[in-house]
Amino acid sequence: MDPTPPPAADLPALYRAAVETGDAAELVRALCQVHGVSLRGLAELTGVHYQTLYEWQRGERGARAHTLRDVALLTKPTKTVRRRIEEVKSRLPAGIKGRPRKD
Repeated sequence: MDPTPPPAADLPALYRAAVETGDAAELVRALCQVHGVSLRGLAELTGVHYQTLYEWQRGERGARAHTLRDVALLTKPTKTVRRRIEEVKSRLPAGIKGRPRKD
């Protein structure tokens, strides 16, 4: 029997599980939900390409540990990272689909 998954807010545990298994679907969903950003916003925050995050979220591609390191900062954000999250969240909030409009 599989152990129960950690709660969505337990980002460090989800990160460790993603590194161990290569399955980052839950981590990507939780990061978007906890920080209130869209997948494009998460891509901007992490520097990981949108398509890669999309494929991780859908389980179409396994996550590699060296790529997941770019996501690690968002599991325990510092004050500086939190400010950056708020800036991105204002432009790319959760629930937005498609490409952002040019202003």
